[in-house]
Amino acid sequence: MEERKYYIRVSGNLVEVSKEVYLVYYRMRRRERFLQEKERKGNTFHFSALDTEDRLGEETIPDLLSPSVESNVEERMTNEKLNEGINNLPPDEADLIHSIYFEKMSERAYAQKVGKAPMTIHNRKVRILSKLLKMIKE
Repeated sequence: MEERKYYIRVSGNLVEVSKEVYLVYYRMRRRERFLQEKERKGNTFHFSALDTEDRLGEETIPDLLSPSVESNVEERMTNEKLNEGINNLPPDEADLIHSIYFEKMSERAYAQKVGKAPMTIHNRKVRILSKLLKMIKE
């Protein structure tokens, strides 16, 4: 039995293709016709209908996933104040904050490093963070 041949029209010429290409091509064509029919019935809205001389309609869609400019500026200002606050701490307090938050050292490991009780380190950390918070809010 002879195998069936599949053709699609490209620029007015018939081109032989595999069965998979043929099926994908005609599914896409049918989908395109379906969307055109749906559009003619008025069930579709295109943002290009909102185009103006200054702006594309697509630009009116808010980007909810990206942070706003305001929040970026606030975060940057807060980070600058925090860095300034850490730089103004006494060396032992700055070392504690740097070790715990930047080097990811546990309070227990830091306590062993400096020869203090873990609870003492925890209480110092809480006081230092409170001090930094006050600096940031000023």
